[in-house]
Amino acid sequence: MTIKEFALIAKNLKSAYSTNTNFLPTEDDIITWYDYLKDFDREVLQNAVYEYVSNNDFPPKISNLRAACVERTAVHIPTFDEAWKEASDLAHYFGIYHMQKAFENMSPLTYAVIKNLGWRDFCTSENETALRANFRDIYNSKREEIIKNQRMPENAYRNKQALQAERDFKNELNRRLKDKKADIDTPENNKEP
Repeated sequence: MTIKEFALIAKNLKSAYSTNTNFLPTEDDIITWYDYLKDFDREVLQNAVYEYVSNNDFPPKISNLRAACVERTAVHIPTFDEAWKEASDLAHYFGIYHMQKAFENMSPLTYAVIKNLGWRDFCTSENETALRANFRDIYNSKREEIIKNQRMPENAYRNKQALQAERDFKNELNRRLKDKKADIDTPENNKEP
């Protein structure tokens, strides 16, 4: 989407909320909004704006429009109930001994949760209520993180990943240095010759 296309959308938004003089009052505000929304096609954003204006008395926030655009463009992420059914059906069909076949047929998010819980434990659990609750908690947490990341502008998401990778690298380096220091400081290594 170009800045000119967005300027027309912003003009329509300002018109729809004309009683709010603080909504997008300056060109700088419009440019800021454009920076956060430019990764969407004009048609997608325009449709999200139409829906928002039709249903809300107060002007949107950038996050409202990003969420509405992502809802229109992102790949469907199964709900907890859909994922639970998928995992349960695969466990019943493939059983404990055909784990790899079951994994090959799982959606990526369900696979990640099952890897956390353990396939053997999932298949053999005698307490389905507790298993389902654990599955739900892990699944919903991971699902929300994916949705949150989908709502971020692509460049901001890539930057977040790079920063997290740098943090993880530094944490691992510090852990190794501490382990190395602990090895050096052990009583066996401090004995006098």
